[in-house]
Amino acid sequence: GSLGRDARATVDFRVGGGFRVTTARPDGTNWAYAGTYSSIEPLRCIVHDVRWDAPMGYESDHERVTVNFRACAEGTMVEYTHEGVPGESAREEHARGWADTFDALARMLAQTAQTG
Repeated sequence: GSLGRDARATVDFRVGGGFRVTTARPDGTNWAYAGTYSSIEPLRCIVHDVRWDAPMGYESDHERVTVNFRACAEGTMVEYTHEGVPGESAREEHARGWADTFDALARMLAQTAQTG
């Protein structure tokens, strides 16, 4: 996944604040995405928009991500919704990219739990 490459992030985690994530690609280019937080409910929900500085192959000014957190028997269920991606091909690409990101997060969390 892309998280193994040089990735950098800046975050101002507050409503009205924003973030920017830049990732080095294998071809030497940098892709980035940014957003502004529109809602933060501690331990419950985070909502932000998404703006791309990358060759996405489409234009959209209305992408929004909602992340809900819910207690469950195993700990916390995280529900991730990315809205506003036009076209089936772009949606499939995003689904693959986010799946890679979540797989990398799961590996990192498992490693952290083992090293305590």
